[in-house]
Amino acid sequence: MTIAWDATSLGANHVNEVHINLPTNPPKGLVLQVGTLAGGTTDDYAEHIKISTDAVATSFALCYKQDIPSTKSLCITNIKNSISDIE
Repeated sequence: MTIAWDATSLGANHVNEVHINLPTNPPKGLVLQVGTLAGGTTDDYAEHIKISTDAVATSFALCYKQDIPSTKSLCITNIKNSISDIE
């Protein structure tokens, strides 16, 4: 699984989108979260990615009555690549 993010400025807001691409046949892309960041620093992006993955893993675990920490760990260990257009 590859995790990616992309941001743009809309007026005074810095909006970031976090998504994953799954190696299925055909490949599948899923948006995890779109949100406004405080700025465009590395810490801002890292925090948004952490919040996004935590929210999705927690929702999945609660929906399917799974252990939340184990589900989060499984999600994170399945991320094999990351990509962004940030230089």
